[in-house]
Amino acid sequence: MNNTGSVDERPSTLYATTPDGISVTYQVAGSGLLDIVVITGFAYPIDLLWENAAFLHFAQRLERFGRIIWPERRGVGASGGDVSDHFDEETAHADLTAVLRAADCGQVVLVGTGTRGTLAISYAAAYPERVKALVLIDSFVHYVQEDDYPSGVPLAVMEQIADDTKKSWGQSALVSTVAPSALNDDALRDWLARCQRLGLGPAEASMGFRRSALVDVREYLDRLSVPTLVLFHRDGSYIPASLGEYLAEHIPGAKAIELSGADNLFFVGDSDL
Repeated sequence: MNNTGSVDERPSTLYATTPDGISVTYQVAGSGLLDIVVITGFAYPIDLLWENAAFLHFAQRLERFGRIIWPERRGVGASGGDVSDHFDEETAHADLTAVLRAADCGQVVLVGTGTRGTLAISYAAAYPERVKALVLIDSFVHYVQEDDYPSGVPLAVMEQIADDTKKSWGQSALVSTVAPSALNDDALRDWLARCQRLGLGPAEASMGFRRSALVDVREYLDRLSVPTLVLFHRDGSYIPASLGEYLAEHIPGAKAIELSGADNLFFVGDSDL
């Protein structure tokens, strides 16, 4: 596949105003009765996503199911505000609600990927009237291992990832961890590096990963009352399978699908599955 997408396929970037007056961006693509909101776990500008053929392929496949809303978190890309504020749960919920209202959404299917699965979980538990279903892709309820949470990643490993993120941000070195099947794809590596540089600075990216990893929303799992689908890759190292297995075991009625491979970037690899 040619890894260059088409800017002609890119939807318009719009602004929603949050309760505290911040302008956050979002995009709406496709059409249909079903509203699907995808909260991505990486801090890349949404305008750049459509320049990559792998993302474009995934997005167009998803559009067969309905209207897709792509929010951008505050402090990233064209969105205003401080990215650190996004880790306040009340603020993150308010930002997402602002986008849903601006996009005139009814009940939505909420898709959380990577580190932002925790936001999808807490939002679905807090606002079940706004969420029709929940999908979690290579995500977690808490990243760091605890005495009562052996499924997590050891704290020292998390800290090493955060340090490596700061050192290698904007150089695509993390591809080997989050998308190993694309390790030799120079076009994708260059594009990801550019997305990183235009999304956040190294210190902010490292801080963002560390704060995302420390979020713990286990208290919400038994409050989830919407149909939930959990997908995780068997050999993932950035998001180990144990994190997805924990979600599947502790969300009432959840359906789990284990995927082969080690890619933890939702549109890389065999995303058609």
